[in-house]
Amino acid sequence: MRFTLTQLDNAYRWLCQQRKKFPPDADIWSFRYRYPATMSDLLQEINSGWYRFSPQQKIIKSNGEVIHLWGSQDTLVMKLMAGVLGSILPLSSRCTHIKGHGGLKQTIVDVQNHLSDYKYACKTDIKSFYESIDQYLLMDMINDSVDSGIRNYLYQVIHRCVEYGGEFKDIDQGIPRGCPLSPIFGALYLKALDDHFTDKNLYYVRYMDDILILSKTRWQNRTAVKQLNQMLSKLKVQKHPDKTYIGKTENGFDFLGYHFFRETLKVAAKTWEKHALHIKYPSYLNFGNLVMVFTLLALLRVFASLVSKFDISLFKKSNLCEEGFSVSNCLIIADEFSIDLISLVSSIARLRQIKRRAVDAGSI
Repeated sequence: MRFTLTQLDNAYRWLCQQRKKFPPDADIWSFRYRYPATMSDLLQEINSGWYRFSPQQKIIKSNGEVIHLWGSQDTLVMKLMAGVLGSILPLSSRCTHIKGHGGLKQTIVDVQNHLSDYKYACKTDIKSFYESIDQYLLMDMINDSVDSGIRNYLYQVIHRCVEYGGEFKDIDQGIPRGCPLSPIFGALYLKALDDHFTDKNLYYVRYMDDILILSKTRWQNRTAVKQLNQMLSKLKVQKHPDKTYIGKTENGFDFLGYHFFRETLKVAAKTWEKHALHIKYPSYLNFGNLVMVFTLLALLRVFASLVSKFDISLFKKSNLCEEGFSVSNCLIIADEFSIDLISLVSSIARLRQIKRRAVDAGSI
């Protein structure tokens, strides 16, 4: 397969957008300076099959978090390949995180629409999914669908090397995070699940490693759980024990950040808790303004009650999902409380307008 200059430019624009807030000493700025003069040679090198990826850089952030970062040029080449691999690989339509397969919002709508037809649910996700993927199993799956030219590049990405302080370490387990190819690798690795549970008188959907199986009888549910465990064992991955639900749909369950129930759909409690934990407190916080802080945190519960109940059709038409999260993002305590309170009040007013429109439409 040969890539075109148009495809390379599209990947370059994506890269510039992704790294526009990188620090001044990041390599993205020197790469952007050189790109106009080197893009033709770079494209020729990629199409010839002679391109080689550099080692990832191990970076320790100020909060102690450790990340492995690809260079800008390598990330550009990965994005270029990701743009065509989605159409080359035989990925299942029931894997909805892939572009063109529905996406998050459509998945939520589809699950809620089918929920009333099924009595039992098995919901789970994979524990440490990216880190648990067996590289050799993944490469065997790739070998069956990709020509040798791209296969060589994909092997370099999967079996990568990390450099830190002059020391180099080969990574022989898992796939890289923050890589444009990783969502495609994840979709391909669990494709056996998608193929097995499709057209079995069940409702099956997968968003990356979040898996949901709906069944009509207890026997179907038990059989599906048994088969799921067997297939995950063959793939050398495990269910996450704290994120697994097996039981009746009438009891409700959390999936993709939402709590699904037969009558209503609402934001999951854990989703609100995560947003509360991401509130940033000022360094000069003292006892005198603790009252203000606890007041703001209490108002977070107001937001939850305002958007806790709405009709699924209104959710689909009015983008209430995006409205809720954009409002929750306003709950950040920065350096000046007066500014935050103004934005907070305006956000509350905005949510009430949304609820009022829903009431007028007869959906709440």
